[in-house]
Amino acid sequence: MDFIKKFGLYIVFGLIAIASIVAGLFYPLPGMLASLQGEVETRANLDSDLSSLLNKSRSLPDISIDGDEPEELTVFPTEANYNLGVEAVENFSQSADQVISLIDAINAKRPLVDGALPLELGEPNRIVLLQGFQRTYQRRMNANGDTPESSLVANPLQGTFPLDSDELDREAERIESVLRQRIQFDAAGQAINEDEVMAQIDEQLEALADRLVARKAQTAKLYVSPDAFEVSQSMTADTAPTNIDVFYAQVALWAQEEIAGAIADANADATNILDAPVKHLLRVEVDANALGGLESGRGSNQRNTPTDVDYPADPAATIEPDYTVSLTGRKSNSFYEVVPFTVRMRVDATEVPAVLAAFSDNRLLSVLNITSMEVIDNGLAKSQSFLYGDAPVVELEVEGEALMLRSWLASYVPKAVQAAIMNVEEESDRGNFGFPGGANFGGFEGYGGEFGGF
Repeated sequence: MDFIKKFGLYIVFGLIAIASIVAGLFYPLPGMLASLQGEVETRANLDSDLSSLLNKSRSLPDISIDGDEPEELTVFPTEANYNLGVEAVENFSQSADQVISLIDAINAKRPLVDGALPLELGEPNRIVLLQGFQRTYQRRMNANGDTPESSLVANPLQGTFPLDSDELDREAERIESVLRQRIQFDAAGQAINEDEVMAQIDEQLEALADRLVARKAQTAKLYVSPDAFEVSQSMTADTAPTNIDVFYAQVALWAQEEIAGAIADANADATNILDAPVKHLLRVEVDANALGGLESGRGSNQRNTPTDVDYPADPAATIEPDYTVSLTGRKSNSFYEVVPFTVRMRVDATEVPAVLAAFSDNRLLSVLNITSMEVIDNGLAKSQSFLYGDAPVVELEVEGEALMLRSWLASYVPKAVQAAIMNVEEESDRGNFGFPGGANFGGFEGYGGEFGGF
């Protein structure tokens, strides 16, 4: 008791101190409470992130070109597995680049006359090159009415023009001239066998048309109508063409050559018209003026053309298909230009699928639509000097499109045409030319776009 009396005050102060310490430990101040709450929330968020990573659905890298759903990843990847995935993606990217290079090699073209494009003002030998292109183009297109070996009719089509009255008259005159040389004369200058020779001439001329028709059918692979290939008017004018004229004529010719090559491939195994799948090429129309989506084609006057035109050629551009344009959804963009065409031809009815398939075999041609199909009376055709053989024949009109990659085309496009095309593309927001995302070929989703429709 004496102890409590003596030290009671100290004991009271000690209890107060202990109570203060306990209160500080178990009843934190407001600032300490907020700090503790923040730390709790941080740890809760971290736990949520870790749980999300742990339970997230994962898939293997998608390297399929078929658009299939990616395969599920059943185990968490090790570093070795991750490296394999990176390698697979890199290999796929390299393969895609190789495909692009292969397509470019298949599609690349050269001008009919080296140096004729783009041939801007001030370049040396400009007029000589423009006129040289004009003359070479005329021979290639049979613009003078003949069929030189360098013409489309001869190479690659191995075709022949249908028999006409002028050809028949020329051959009749030749035969008569040759046979008249058989007339013999006596010493007095009187003809000895003129009646006999004239009878031979009459006999030869009577069956001449049938012989010529048969010879054409047996020595050529198809008939080509004289106006089958549309000829650029600027290439037959008396004045030298401009570089813009040359460009559009050349683009049309490139497409015409591709179409002719496809038909020649379809007829590759034929010996003549009688057994050929494609028997008669009636008309090929190419809309080169639609290049770049131009309404009227043709760039502005080259004297007013800017010299710093940006005409991108990007095989990795993001391309969105537009199915309001065509069945393929393709329209001109920074990867390729689209050139529409129409072909009218008479075909062995049993070979129609194979003929249409030949258009897209190793060529960037697509047949979009068969606009008409008409059965041909072979007997009536024979009376019109066409021998098609015994197989049933139909006349087809098809619409399609030819693609020309900018990777090679860009170096031939005159600045005036580049400016016109780029102006249209900017107004219509046609494509993303800068951000790699892959090319759109019509079915290929792996390289950032679609591929398959060629």
